[in-house]
Amino acid sequence: MKHVKCNLCGKDDCEAIFRNEKHELNLGDEIFSREVVNVICKNCGLIYNNPQMEQDELAYMYAKMTRELEFDPGTAPKKEKLDQKSLEANQYDFIMRNVSNTEKLSVLDIGCSLGKFLRFFKENGHGVMGIEPSKYDSKYARSVFGLDVINSIFKKELVEARKFDIVAMNYVFEHIDNPMKMLANIRDMLTDEGYVYIEVPNSENPFMGFCDYFSIGHLYSFTPTTITSILRAAGFEEIAVQTDNDSPEDSEKTFPYIRILAKKSNVAKDILSDYQKSKAKFELYKKTRDELIEKTKIRFSELRNGWQQKDSKVMVWGAGTHSSEMIKNRVLKETDLYGFIDSNPHFQGKMFYGKQIYAPAEIEKIAPDCIVLSSQFSENSIYMSAKRYEENGTAIIKVYDQ
Repeated sequence: MKHVKCNLCGKDDCEAIFRNEKHELNLGDEIFSREVVNVICKNCGLIYNNPQMEQDELAYMYAKMTRELEFDPGTAPKKEKLDQKSLEANQYDFIMRNVSNTEKLSVLDIGCSLGKFLRFFKENGHGVMGIEPSKYDSKYARSVFGLDVINSIFKKELVEARKFDIVAMNYVFEHIDNPMKMLANIRDMLTDEGYVYIEVPNSENPFMGFCDYFSIGHLYSFTPTTITSILRAAGFEEIAVQTDNDSPEDSEKTFPYIRILAKKSNVAKDILSDYQKSKAKFELYKKTRDELIEKTKIRFSELRNGWQQKDSKVMVWGAGTHSSEMIKNRVLKETDLYGFIDSNPHFQGKMFYGKQIYAPAEIEKIAPDCIVLSSQFSENSIYMSAKRYEENGTAIIKVYDQ
């Protein structure tokens, strides 16, 4: 772990606003655990992990996280029509409304995942290229959508000979260990009239639940003010900013976000600060989160008493960080559980908190009395998969949407 100064203003004057002494990630064959301390810069208000993991630790963690099944083009899903109500459609529309030239743009997406964002540009006549470290995701993007995607972590030399009209990063920028350096590289890759598009979680509205808003992989947490300031400091001028506060229809689909489009600029603009505002926000966040945990502990204490009296066979759907936090906070106890369920094939058959992880296909054979849905953002979608077991008498318990 290394101590870092503020990447935005360069100061070394910060204070801790949140601490998780044991943040855990299930990597399949091991539980990766580190202390996560988030601090806020007293000068500019940037929030970041301090200390941060060294590069070799980050590389190890992400290599384990992106280890997936081999992609088989023969079993690839059929390409469906563009979903005009999707997140990617909203992102595409936001960009096209705000760029000055909309004809045959060249677009690079760093961390392009399955390629759904780039697909909107390609199928609207633009030139696209993606960089994606996940072997599975990059093969999927090439095979299903016919995209030009390089399977690699970002390296400037991969695209050094090319210039782009737009360079995009969707939920990638918060993982970068040196945001200012990344923005300098992007600036060099852009045409004279080029834009950078970034979407990140919105720290003005931190989500509330057992999974901390702060995580081991999010090295930086941005507000509209600090994302604007860091772009200004790197030689960009913000053209358009949108958050979940501006579009409630989007906020129902995704967790709180900031999307920002900025253009190369040689005009210096002021760096803003929201130190006091952000500090107050996270003091309230800690208080509200603690209240949520205590309320849920009381509710589950009653449930657990019933399980013990009936000797119920209880399973938890989800063998990740959310379940770790529920166990760490004593909402769930390992001794009450028969096992875990998870759709990730790398988890299945492994042990988690001393209990086996099963595939969803094994539920019917096990016939649990109760399944707890342990997920913050996928609770309702998991319920749609689990609700058929209610017909056989299995109780399905949600943590949030009761």
